[in-house]
Amino acid sequence: MKTFRRISFVCLGLFLLAAVGAVLTAAFLIRPYHPMLADEPLAGRIIDGKSAAGRIWLVGGIGPVKSLISLDHNLTHLASHYGRGVVAISDGEGGPWVLLVRDIPNWLFYRGGAFQVRVRVDRWNGDRFLPGAWVRLGKMEVPIGVVVDDGAPVVLTSNALYASSGAGWKRTALKGAVLRVGSGFHFDSQVTPRDDSVIYAGSNLGEWGGGIQRIDIATGIVTETGETSPVTGLAADRERSDCVLAAVGLRHFGEHGRVVRVCPDGMEVVLERKHKELSGTLVDEWSEAMSGIAVTDGEFWTSTYESTFTQELLPSDPASKSKSYLVREDRRRHVLYRLGAGQVARYQMPKPASANGLYVARPHPKVLVIATNIKGPLEKGRFKPLLIALD
Repeated sequence: MKTFRRISFVCLGLFLLAAVGAVLTAAFLIRPYHPMLADEPLAGRIIDGKSAAGRIWLVGGIGPVKSLISLDHNLTHLASHYGRGVVAISDGEGGPWVLLVRDIPNWLFYRGGAFQVRVRVDRWNGDRFLPGAWVRLGKMEVPIGVVVDDGAPVVLTSNALYASSGAGWKRTALKGAVLRVGSGFHFDSQVTPRDDSVIYAGSNLGEWGGGIQRIDIATGIVTETGETSPVTGLAADRERSDCVLAAVGLRHFGEHGRVVRVCPDGMEVVLERKHKELSGTLVDEWSEAMSGIAVTDGEFWTSTYESTFTQELLPSDPASKSKSYLVREDRRRHVLYRLGAGQVARYQMPKPASANGLYVARPHPKVLVIATNIKGPLEKGRFKPLLIALD
């Protein structure tokens, strides 16, 4: 009898524990997303930045949808515009355009539910954002980015293009190559228009690849450009109006990267730093992974970093002839490349200084570098640089 009672109490306790866990899990999964509060703007995680209308616009935060803030070029006045719901930002005539998504519960994107969301595009008029009209996307469609075509917004999703006009929204299904996107909102994608007829989309899926794809706005046809490495920066090429410049790079069991110019007639490498190292009897060939790109008049900037390591001998069996070491990254030294007039210059990145809660470096009057995703002391260089070309 006592054994039966013990088993009953144990079963009841396990049942109550499972019930409490289920309630807490359900509360987490169905709660609407709220940005995490932090001392740093956008919780120190900035994913994109633009310069337009005399201000610097930054998108970031924690979670699938982001927030939007702006600062003057002196970084003295910070304004918050959207606390949630921002998917992407595009620079257009007169100021930025912002792609927003209607409030959604997290579980739709984390658990692959049959979701269907609404989006709208707001336009800056010099004083405030003017709200656009909501449009409901198709089932399982993920909003990716927005561009401005002939003064009107065009929204790119995982399955279609939505073009705004006076009569509403026109949907054009994507055809041809499959658009490479990640899981839900958790991918790094950038879009830019060229010649008011084509969108270039760059994706960064880490060790699973990425690349650059071309989308025809009129037909929705998606074509490959030949670049399949993770894209860390994408910008319009000011020298050729029908081309874009892209920085690509990956560090994963090795390193490779470059800066390429992608045009309708092909692709060319404009910057690549190759190295060779002798490891025993083998020659290791690699190229520096490039991170971010900022295009100014007649030149562009990109960044990379060099790591220094320390190794520690691990305890081992005294009878064993082999030794094991633990290798740690000690610090990173960030480097900037500046290419213009056929010349390449290499600079050590200045240490970012605090400005209105951000950590910023100014290597050039027309270029701003913001340290984001900081994971340690700045002097150890454990941050990701975001390059912004000032208007």
